[in-house]
Amino acid sequence: MATLTETNLTMADHAQRTDPTGVIPAIVELLEQKNPAIKHAIFQEGNLTTGHRFIQRVAEPTVGLRELNQGTVPSKSRTEPVTEDCSIIEAWSEVDEEVAKLNGQIQRTRWSEDISFISAMNKKFFNLLFYGDPASNALEYRGLANRYNSLSGDNSDNIVVQASASGTDCMSAFFCVWGDQTMYGIFPKGQKAGLDVEDLGLETKENATTGALMRVYRTHFMWKVGLALKDWRYVSRAQLDKSVMDASADGMKAAVTTLIKAYHRVNDWQSGVGAIYVGRTCYEYLHLAVIEKVASSTLKIVEDLERGRPIMTFLGVPIYMCEGLLATETAIS
Repeated sequence: MATLTETNLTMADHAQRTDPTGVIPAIVELLEQKNPAIKHAIFQEGNLTTGHRFIQRVAEPTVGLRELNQGTVPSKSRTEPVTEDCSIIEAWSEVDEEVAKLNGQIQRTRWSEDISFISAMNKKFFNLLFYGDPASNALEYRGLANRYNSLSGDNSDNIVVQASASGTDCMSAFFCVWGDQTMYGIFPKGQKAGLDVEDLGLETKENATTGALMRVYRTHFMWKVGLALKDWRYVSRAQLDKSVMDASADGMKAAVTTLIKAYHRVNDWQSGVGAIYVGRTCYEYLHLAVIEKVASSTLKIVEDLERGRPIMTFLGVPIYMCEGLLATETAIS
């Protein structure tokens, strides 16, 4: 598995470089604690004020065999420009001045409220990463589930659906290779990476209905982020049937078989930083598969040397639990 390089910067790397005060890096560190996938996801500054434009190769050149005294016909690869947009995730926190004073610890009271906003922003980020759909909401960037959502699409080879999957109780595992030539997160040109938190201090707020005035401590949260999928071959989606996995060991074994197929649909695991993302319910089921030693399972529990806690791997690739992934997906057809 490839490791991070100087050209493959995480959100924390960008934050350290752009904010000398240490405030934003501290926020990014908190986001990592809430959702460790942020720690290794690659991020790049976009070349547009609203996102990023790049050239994607869509066809390779034609090559052939040559006879003596005979030439070959020249050929070339085919490319096309792709523009990826960023979404703006925003929120405001307000705490009544008198409420903040109640226990004599104003900053601690404010932080207890602000931290809930950081958690909500984090969940929104991951919901967009997987389920963002500009077709239904123009403010959303396109997430992975809406790029890998049809068995008849251009990238259908990288979608594997468990044979029994049906209804609306399905859940997905996304196999991803992060890298500057594969898939990476983006933020707009000239902007800061990650969640920007601004303490606006004490301000006067007017009630629009009654005209009553109140002094509040106000905090502003903003996150400008998007996703660039440079090569669809480096992501695959395995959709599993929750009800069947829950019913029998055979159902669990079929789910593992689906995961194996999805693993091998990824073009090359050595081209970047590999990770598998699942929701809480799916992670629980896979953990049970390890404990119950499901036949033919390649799942393992290993120690995370960085954090000193056990994590799960599949064929050597770490599995990360993301709150944004659902267990109520409709079966892909």
